[in-house]
Amino acid sequence: RYCRSWHISLETQYRPSPTDCPTQDGSKDISKEESDKLVKEAEVVVREAQISVRTTVRFLEQQSRGQGKTKEAIAKLDPRMQECQTKITQANTAIKEHGERMFTKGILQEAQQKVADCEAALRKAEEAEAPFTQDTASVCASGIQELEKAIQVAQSTASGCVTFISMKRLAVKRLSEASNASCNEFLTKLQGTVEANAKKIADLRGRATELKRTALRAQAKSSFKPAPKKVS
Repeated sequence: RYCRSWHISLETQYRPSPTDCPTQDGSKDISKEESDKLVKEAEVVVREAQISVRTTVRFLEQQSRGQGKTKEAIAKLDPRMQECQTKITQANTAIKEHGERMFTKGILQEAQQKVADCEAALRKAEEAEAPFTQDTASVCASGIQELEKAIQVAQSTASGCVTFISMKRLAVKRLSEASNASCNEFLTKLQGTVEANAKKIADLRGRATELKRTALRAQAKSSFKPAPKKVS
């Protein structure tokens, strides 16, 4: 009876409510704080249920040493004990899977934000270059400096994003094979986006270098003064 009470408590404690609807990535749309609280409460119930099952099993083993009807009655309880143990195992698995989903969800959300920052920095660099792409554009030193600064920020952001993705690939290695594979697949797509942006940044830097050379040649030409001719 005592074990059965924990069986009921375990099911009640970790049963999803109607508002805990899964999102597209399979995790429930709840905050990290709510998730941590849910997991801790469930872990407490599971541990207590495990203790209850072990205590009950030892008690039944002692009682089963008897003879006659007592032994037969105890044997009939075995399926119920196995059911309790199965429920505990399922709850442990559910807790682990939920924790992994929330962990990978946090990683992917942060990675998406890093990629978004990378794309925003690239757009700013392209906007800084835009005035120089017009036919009537004049190459000025201040404009080139702003362009180079924007390119540097974009390149630094892209490098940081690549480093972040590499670190998170290592972090998800400790997860289950399924979680590891799905998270790595998404990170690979994000890394592809970052690498494409990095190529655009490299091309942009090449054009900026050429603009700077053009500006220097123009400056040298404008400052050049021919030597006065000698009167014979």
